[in-house]
Amino acid sequence: TISPISGTVAARVMAERAAFLSGDAPNDDRLEEMNHSIFEQQVRSIMCAPLMGPTHNPLGVIHVETSDGRHVFTQADLDVLVSVAILAGQAVEYARMHHSLLQHDRQKRDLAMAKEVQMHFLPDGRPDIAGYSFYDYYRPAEEVAGDYYDYIELPDGRLAMIVADVAGKGVTAAL
Repeated sequence: TISPISGTVAARVMAERAAFLSGDAPNDDRLEEMNHSIFEQQVRSIMCAPLMGPTHNPLGVIHVETSDGRHVFTQADLDVLVSVAILAGQAVEYARMHHSLLQHDRQKRDLAMAKEVQMHFLPDGRPDIAGYSFYDYYRPAEEVAGDYYDYIELPDGRLAMIVADVAGKGVTAAL
């Protein structure tokens, strides 16, 4: 559960995109509206830093509180926390980008497989009937599409030609 103190400080740090340090929380004017909560929870010192990746968008915060009045946080402590938050933010953002790239690669493989399946549905060649010439050309509007054609020789020797277009585009239409 997030305390009223950490929730308010975290919101401030996210909005301002800047770290926050209070070495004396009960007497810090910036935390005046939370004096009751600070007293109840016996918070003595607070520091909070935004998780910032390369895009400089806050992804979250690292928030630390202590009730030990003998060991309050200093600027040096905050500097270390900010360094850790920057590294953690970069790691989170790079992990998200890596995940997106993996999804994109998977989609490309799926589309390539769907295109290969679709191409196997199309005829390998044109009919050879004396006195007739057949021409066909196929290129989907996107990677794959719902277009289809075929030549089917009927049992009585006649030729049926099929041209079809399924409504829509993409893998669903193609399959």
